[in-house]
Amino acid sequence: MFLKKLLSSFLNIIFILLLVTLILLPRKQKLLIAIILAIFYFFSTTIGANLAIYNLEKPYLNNYYLYYSLITNPKDVIPMFKEINKIVVLTGGIKANGELSEDSLSRLLTALLIYQAIKKYSNKEPEILILGKSIQYNTNIAKYMKLLVTSIQPKYLKDVNIFTENESLDTYQNVKNLKNFVNSNDKIAIVTSAFHITRTKISIKNTFDKNFVQNNIIFVPCNYRYQYKISKYDFLPSIKNLETTNIALSEFVGIVYYKIYYSIKHKKTSN
Repeated sequence: MFLKKLLSSFLNIIFILLLVTLILLPRKQKLLIAIILAIFYFFSTTIGANLAIYNLEKPYLNNYYLYYSLITNPKDVIPMFKEINKIVVLTGGIKANGELSEDSLSRLLTALLIYQAIKKYSNKEPEILILGKSIQYNTNIAKYMKLLVTSIQPKYLKDVNIFTENESLDTYQNVKNLKNFVNSNDKIAIVTSAFHITRTKISIKNTFDKNFVQNNIIFVPCNYRYQYKISKYDFLPSIKNLETTNIALSEFVGIVYYKIYYSIKHKKTSN
């Protein structure tokens, strides 16, 4: 079984191309390709992916098991949501055929678990607001996410009020358009992937009043990519781990961009 896993891990198109390149190149150029191959291998393992994603998810690892607690012990975690009247979900991608991405599904399911716990143990029915569309496919992701919920309608979701915002294409626009749906008395839970919370916070803090952010908003992380437990299989490369590494790199770029953007914006405003 381990041998099968080993073979399937290394027999992917990227590794094959790098190995072929390594074999065909003259000896003097092999070292560079060997170094690239080694780096590629490292960040394709769970160890490398963990290293890449850790700093993004580190501040929220204390909530690592929140998702499971909402399923197994919702009564124990409901105090943190008792004042919430709006649950905001940031969309996380969609495929060309309309199938929701892992991030979109995880964010949606987490929001529904929060809603269910609030309704069951606090006898309140918060609104759910889903924000965003796909910039790649020009698809209303929020609409697809709402459709998924209304198609299933389990017991505690029977009367759920779901609103969608179908114009925002990124986190900046998500947060900017969110202002049109909330007022100063709202208590909001913002649900997004753990790696994405830092960038979301940057936008929120630069868009909403400081006191409102501190007193009226809580951030709920989900879909963690950092893995606590390591086994022998985690030393094998996988496209999934490489995806995590790529997400971390993309998110770091986004964070730096947002910080620079808001810094320039505030300077222009103050002048």
